[in-house]
Amino acid sequence: MVETRLQERFLTEQVDEIRSLHDILAADVKAQTDSLNARFDRLEAMMFQHNTPLQAPGKSPMDPSPSH
Repeated sequence: MVETRLQERFLTEQVDEIRSLHDILAADVKAQTDSLNARFDRLEAMMFQHNTPLQAPGKSPMDPSPSH
């Protein structure tokens, strides 16, 4: 019976440790995801808010049709 209690305590400690590590890893993954999303949002804003030399203000966009 003592051995069973020791095994139960040991398994409970292992489960607690696994849960703790899971919480730490989940928080780390969320932080990395949030950081990646923020960087993507900044990149997307840069791409769509800045005019390129091919399409300056007041100029019509370059014609994408092939020239013959």
